[in-house]
Amino acid sequence: MAQPKMNQAQTNSIPVALPPLAEQHRIVAKVEELLAWCDELEARLTAAQTTAAALLDSTLRQILAAFAGQLVPQDPADEPADELLARLKPGKK
Repeated sequence: MAQPKMNQAQTNSIPVALPPLAEQHRIVAKVEELLAWCDELEARLTAAQTTAAALLDSTLRQILAAFAGQLVPQDPADEPADELLARLKPGKK
């Protein structure tokens, strides 16, 4: 079945209902309000993501420092951990 072609003149002849001008202004004002709110939410999200990334980086650095024994000054006179553990195991003296 053949479909009739729609040209520019036919498209321009289709009536389009528009709300009254005052209603159009209210619509535009509401859309601008919502877009401003979206911009604010986007800025807050970006700030939260930046804070979260910095916190994660700081936490990971502290964990790595803990494993490397860098959180507190080290006493060279302390016995090695394996010796301490062997001494603390029951039945071993």
